[in-house]
Amino acid sequence: MSDDLCASQAKYIEEQEQKIRALENTIAEKDNQLAQKDEKRKSTLDNRVGLLEAKFEGLESKQITLQGQLDTVRTERTILQTNRDILQGKSEQLEVQVKALEAEQATLQGQLGMVRTERTILQTNCDTLQGQLDTVRTERTSLQTSHDTLQDKAKKLEDELKAVKESRNSLISSYAELTGAYTELLEL
Repeated sequence: MSDDLCASQAKYIEEQEQKIRALENTIAEKDNQLAQKDEKRKSTLDNRVGLLEAKFEGLESKQITLQGQLDTVRTERTILQTNRDILQGKSEQLEVQVKALEAEQATLQGQLGMVRTERTILQTNCDTLQGQLDTVRTERTSLQTSHDTLQDKAKKLEDELKAVKESRNSLISSYAELTGAYTELLEL
């Protein structure tokens, strides 16, 4: 009967190890997908910033205020890139911690797939540029809409990151329980 118990426990351990390996494979696939999406988003945002910089350089001598705002955009872009790097680091830490659990992994990868996007703030002094700044006014309206969308996405990402942290803590606890059970089985 002891041999049956050992065989049953060995089978259970083998099944758990198979689940862990499957989970590790899922994590690797999701991580690759997230990296590709993140690179595409970054490239798109970098292209947008580059276009804005090119348009505003022509107006630099006529509108000092716009140049100041463009400098602000560059500074915020750097800050957002730093925040993105921080989030990427947190994503990698979470990935290491949750490799052992299959059910929660899909949720964590979805939540961590989101990255903070760049936020652009532009205010123009339309009274001094009038006709020459009509194009800039149109772009400012479009950028403000994008800014609102980016703020909503940033808030959603913060909420999702909080949920990820809570899920991660739960996963760590479950992993500790599995490790304890595994240790007890080995001692038998």
